[in-house]
Amino acid sequence: FVKHFDTKKVSVFDVTGAGDTFLAALIFDYLNNKDLYNAVSFANIAPSISVTKKGTATVSLSEIQHSISKNYNINSLLLHIEHLKATNKKIVVTN
Repeated sequence: FVKHFDTKKVSVFDVTGAGDTFLAALIFDYLNNKDLYNAVSFANIAPSISVTKKGTATVSLSEIQHSISKNYNINSLLLHIEHLKATNKKIVVTN
C-alpha cells in the first residue's frame, strides 16, 4: 500500500532541519491522536514553515494550526473525509 501526500509549495530560505522538523511533528501528532494518516498530513506542514526561516528554526503549534486553517483546501478536506469514513469515524459539520 502506497499513499502520496500533497505538500505546500513555499519559497525556501534554508532547508536546515526540515527532516528533523517533519519527524518531530509526525511523532507529536501521532502520539496525541494515534492516526498515522493525519499525523503525516500534520507533519508535512511543519517543515514548510521551518524552511522559510534562517538556519535551524523552531516551529510552534500555533504556526502549524494557523497554516492549516489558512491553507486547508477542498481537495485535502475531501481526502480527510474519505479517510474518516474508511475508519468509521464520525463526521460532524457545524456552521
